[in-house]
Amino acid sequence: FTRELERGGSVFYVLNEIPRLEERMKQLSTILTPAPPMTIIHGRSRREEIEEKMLKFIRGEYKVLITTTI
Repeated sequence: FTRELERGGSVFYVLNEIPRLEERMKQLSTILTPAPPMTIIHGRSRREEIEEKMLKFIRGEYKVLITTTI
């Protein structure tokens, strides 16, 4: 996880519990210093939101994508 971020890469983090996604993002924000740009998407997200956030992740605007299987 940290090695990937240190080399300039990005992390796709899968957690299949929608209620815990925000909590996990907060945990990662405190563990990783400085906290990389992160976002959350899940299977109940609007299609447009998923597409927008995925594109930003691909472009490197987000370094960590926390998601469920979609």
